[in-house]
Amino acid sequence: MKYELLNTITPGTEAWDQVVARAKKNHERIIVLSAMPNFAGLLNQAGLKGVSLIDRVCNRSYQKDDFMFFDRIPVPTGAKIEMNEDGNLNVLYDGDKIANVTLYPNTRRAVQDVRYLNPDGTLDYIEEYATDGSHYTNIYYYNNEMQEIDFLDMQERPVLRYYLYEGVINFVTIENPVTREVTAKYNSVRDFVMAEMPTIVKPNDTVTISYMGIELDAISQTNSHNILALVEDPFDEHHEVRGNLQAILKNEIKTVQEVQVPVIAYQELQKTDLPSDKLKLLK
Repeated sequence: MKYELLNTITPGTEAWDQVVARAKKNHERIIVLSAMPNFAGLLNQAGLKGVSLIDRVCNRSYQKDDFMFFDRIPVPTGAKIEMNEDGNLNVLYDGDKIANVTLYPNTRRAVQDVRYLNPDGTLDYIEEYATDGSHYTNIYYYNNEMQEIDFLDMQERPVLRYYLYEGVINFVTIENPVTREVTAKYNSVRDFVMAEMPTIVKPNDTVTISYMGIELDAISQTNSHNILALVEDPFDEHHEVRGNLQAILKNEIKTVQEVQVPVIAYQELQKTDLPSDKLKLLK
């Protein structure tokens, strides 16, 4: 199997367009690491197949041609929904605004999330919905600061939980949705991703990454053939070769066996004293 591994998808960017073209040409599947309620919808638009690491852990599936219509959101009986000029919605109850509703772009009807408010106007919690209308996450706040993100299975039961302290995810758990028993614990998203990636990627697979961030960490425990198709400038602001790229070319990072770069970057890197046996022209 061939994969393109991304932390997240940013539609309308040159980098995503390159990934789409390469994935179609090489018959690759997309893997994403970050939470993306709109993942399946974006893949459908691009005509690609793929897997979300979080969706896989939570045993989520995507129902085509369905969505959460805004009049189906869970609100108290008697609540009123009004539309703003920007196309998003307010939920009013007894004259007070109790929630904001964000719709998926260009739909004017498909719910992306519902942000429930405390009486003082601060956030209480957020319910996110996938593009097929299934309940994706609950995000809890205290004093207007995010405390916990619960990723749900298709029966709306928590499976994966991110816990935050001062805005940073510092604990991750996976639990059995039936027994509520915690089956895995991690001290960071990085540790979670590193541990879970080998359950998707096998030794005979090929994985292409475009960036040297968490994507590089994600393949550190895999035995697949890994390619860096670099979209970043290989040189930093001081015109030094970036540290991770140096480590890859020196084979200090052994999990990347091939580095594909554009012609100009290839020529500039050839002028350095770094080994060039991993360097290839970007396809």
